[in-house]
Amino acid sequence: MKLLILGLFVMAMLAIGSVAHLTDSDDYWCWRHEAREAARERSQEIRAQLRSKHAELRAKREAWRAQRDAWRAQSEAVREQRRQIREEIRQQMRDLHRDLRGIY
Repeated sequence: MKLLILGLFVMAMLAIGSVAHLTDSDDYWCWRHEAREAARERSQEIRAQLRSKHAELRAKREAWRAQRDAWRAQSEAVREQRRQIREEIRQQMRDLHRDLRGIY
């Protein structure tokens, strides 16, 4: 009788263990799915952060290029003004030399 009760007890334990294994298996798949979802969400967050950083860098780069173009335009204007001043001075010097030839 003791062996019969012991045998039933062992069979009950095996049944509970196999049921627990099946629920653990479902838990594993559920956990795996949740882990993948969490990883996917984190990846999307990181991509969004990278996109915003790239957009900021692009905006800064465009602002820098616009400022550089403005500096170049200003520099060209200053060069043109210097060229005109030099040309005026040369013309005045030519006129002075021509006037001095007539006097001396």
